[in-house]
Amino acid sequence: MLIVSRLLLLLAACSSLVAAAQTHTLTSWKGSAYHIEDKYLQAGYGPHVIDGEFFGHIELEALNIELQPEDQTFPGVYERVQFGIIVRSKLDILEAGCYQLSLNSDDGSVLWIDDELAVSNDGHHKERRVTDSLVFDKKTYEAKVWYYNAYYGGYALELDIDRIGPAESCPNVELTVPPKEPIILIGAQLFSHGSYIILRRGAEQFDELVAQLRTMDIKKITIIGHTDDTGEEADNLVLSERRAESVLSFLQSRVNLTGVEVVLLGKGESDPVADNATRAGQVRNRRVEILVE
Repeated sequence: MLIVSRLLLLLAACSSLVAAAQTHTLTSWKGSAYHIEDKYLQAGYGPHVIDGEFFGHIELEALNIELQPEDQTFPGVYERVQFGIIVRSKLDILEAGCYQLSLNSDDGSVLWIDDELAVSNDGHHKERRVTDSLVFDKKTYEAKVWYYNAYYGGYALELDIDRIGPAESCPNVELTVPPKEPIILIGAQLFSHGSYIILRRGAEQFDELVAQLRTMDIKKITIIGHTDDTGEEADNLVLSERRAESVLSFLQSRVNLTGVEVVLLGKGESDPVADNATRAGQVRNRRVEILVE
């Protein structure tokens, strides 16, 4: 009887230690899966994500899927490639402080906390892990994850959340002043002719820009789309607007713009910076300008 009592006390002590070590909980992840059209396979997250055929609802107990071979299907999705999912969970923080958030995926993934960008691992790529940190209060948050698998080669989706200390232990980033001159993105390098979908080679141009924007104290961002004078004026105006929208969607999945005033403009062919009579001039006129304040 004494041995049993001691064993029960030992089990109770172990349970107390486990409970004391628990800093947060997550509910199961529930959401939907969608087919992704060919033209969007390299675009990552954007307003197009639910344009494709609806596969159905899915539920995952945890986001702990290590890299799987390409002949396996993602849980709850009957296609092996060319799909995206959006799933949600409740994150209950039991102990306030600084938390490290680590998102690993094969192809793109994005984590939002209460609809604010937390970690971006977006874009078509092989298995890659991205880590960031946030200060959490003791309360319940809504967590949302977007993930997509574009091509054959396997899939992976892992989210790790760990408390690393009190709030003051989170690294501080000294914000810089935005540039006074507009940032010019050459449209011919971002988009195919007549298209507003950002190409893979175009997405790679954003890496340095995204790194810069993350360190800026941004109050307002204005994105202006331009075209050359090829085609109908009305069509060019619409195209320029959609290109500005695509650039905004791309940035929103990589830079936290919460609280930032956003202005989108499309000027079509009305504001050239070069002679449209030459091919070189047309290339310069097909551009997107970003003004950061």
